[in-house]
Amino acid sequence: MRRSALVVTAALLVPSLAGAEESVRVREGRRLAAEFCSPCHAVGKTDASAHPAAPAFRLLEQRVDLDDVRRRLRGGLFAGHADMPQFKMTREQARAMHAYLRSIQGP
Repeated sequence: MRRSALVVTAALLVPSLAGAEESVRVREGRRLAAEFCSPCHAVGKTDASAHPAAPAFRLLEQRVDLDDVRRRLRGGLFAGHADMPQFKMTREQARAMHAYLRSIQGP
């Protein structure tokens, strides 16, 4: 009886740990977006982009595949215009940005 209670307790904790890890990842992605992207892009849920041509991050999913953005951040994100700096993030940074971008998508 004790063993089954332990298994049930462990099963209930695993999603909580995964959620906590995701929360840390989202916070790190928010920090990276604020540091590197906010001079041009709206990186929050309600702000406006400082650069008129820079899309708001909360609407990116309407324009691009966010999984592709994660791969491009990891491999080197290069834009076709001079205003956009070139980025190459670590695997964890790209995962964090991806998690943050996913967390803010919506109207």
